[in-house]
Amino acid sequence: MTGKSGSRLRTATRNGTTLLKRTVMDRAETVLERGQSWCSTMSERRKTPRNRSLKGGKILFNDKRSVITCTVRNLSTVGANLHVRSALGVPAFFELMLDGDTQARSCQVVWKAPNRIGVEFSSPVIRTSPAVHLAHHPEPLAPAATGARGALRIEMLSLRAALDEVPLGIVLLDDGLRARFINGAFRTMWRLPDATAESAPAFATLMYHGRDTRAYDVPDRDLGRYVERRVEHVRGGNPVPIDLRLTSGDIIRFQCTKLPGGGRMLTYTDVTDIVRRSDELERLRGALDNVEQGIILLDENLMVQFMNVAVRRQWQLPEIGATERKLGFDELVANARSSNTFGMVGDALEIYIAQRLARVRAGDPRPMDLRHQDGRIFRCHCSVLSNGGRMLTYTDVTDLVRQTDDVRKLIACSGSS
Repeated sequence: MTGKSGSRLRTATRNGTTLLKRTVMDRAETVLERGQSWCSTMSERRKTPRNRSLKGGKILFNDKRSVITCTVRNLSTVGANLHVRSALGVPAFFELMLDGDTQARSCQVVWKAPNRIGVEFSSPVIRTSPAVHLAHHPEPLAPAATGARGALRIEMLSLRAALDEVPLGIVLLDDGLRARFINGAFRTMWRLPDATAESAPAFATLMYHGRDTRAYDVPDRDLGRYVERRVEHVRGGNPVPIDLRLTSGDIIRFQCTKLPGGGRMLTYTDVTDIVRRSDELERLRGALDNVEQGIILLDENLMVQFMNVAVRRQWQLPEIGATERKLGFDELVANARSSNTFGMVGDALEIYIAQRLARVRAGDPRPMDLRHQDGRIFRCHCSVLSNGGRMLTYTDVTDLVRQTDDVRKLIACSGSS
């Protein structure tokens, strides 16, 4: 993606995600500084190690009248990770009955993802309802989550749940470039299996996964070097964003941010629609710059959005840079005072400028012939756009007007003779 309009769209994209990414990075930096070991695998983040499990179970609430089936992904004496079809509608407190057990466990939800729930076993006593439990247990429901370490754990679980909800793909790497956290959006984006994501893979491993699944729109002969460059980019902590084009046609904007402990936060944003529109605008701009007609596009406030090469040559107009202040149409017309474009001076020029401004403001579609000081004649036509803007076209009709004048003179001469 190149060109001025592409640059403006890239800037808009960065601005659109900066706040979200800044918030995520600040939370990640704080947590990593206070206890990076909590960010690795599920077992590393818990006081009591959990064993992997594929037990079936049932979530019971509403006095056991409501039942949601689940699968227990891992289990310890103080909590569990549950997989459900959807976490929507699961209350903050419920009872968990595991297949083969004779007694349900009282649970408190600590974090939620779209189809996963982290719970702590709050008490061996069975609650009949959340209200009864709260009334008889004013103390904290999760003793394991008290104190500074417990607060950190709750913060980490909350952060994990929040990161799993954002549409950005997010990967947190340690100082050895191994993934300590990979959110759900990244796993979906790159079709990364949960088992791989939870094994603390190296960043190079993630790159090889993309290569092996043929995700990158890169020729086979260049894939090895492509992976090497990306790894070097992350190892160096290069913050310059890169647009990754995939074989699916999607375009992902990748950015690397250094973290204080030597780690990295990697973000992946789907910018397919924006880049495609930018590419289309670049093609349109290139086409308009190659037509003989002069073209000016104005917004609803009559500020210049685009001028093609032909109109700048015709009227000796300045080029608007991508970072320069946009000019108003009145400023362009007033340029005639210094350039003497129309060969007029004094009151005649001021009247002419006022007439042109009035017709464009009114969106007057009637053509107007403008005479250049070098003798050329341009026919101007104003069209009102759907957004309230204007499109002005300037066509060189010098030969046609002169031929018409010659015919009129010939007819006049024939009539007089």
